[in-house]
Amino acid sequence: MTTSAGFPAEIRIETGSADCTQLLDIFTRYYRVLADEVVQGIGGDRRVSLSDWTCQSLPERDKQAACVRGDAAVAAFIRLP
Repeated sequence: MTTSAGFPAEIRIETGSADCTQLLDIFTRYYRVLADEVVQGIGGDRRVSLSDWTCQSLPERDKQAACVRGDAAVAAFIRLP
């Protein structure tokens, strides 16, 4: 997976369970929102609702975006050069 800024990101299920295909779709849609500058990426704190998931970029020091749905929490860890 690649972020809206072109950096590689590794998706990990932190808690609960989720369908991998759906997660790729959710993060692709979330990164598209970031690319369209609807919300700020890393360091932004605005939540975005996508289907039944809520996604948010975490503070810059964490270098990740997270999406939650019920008891499922998923993170995309961004690998910066």
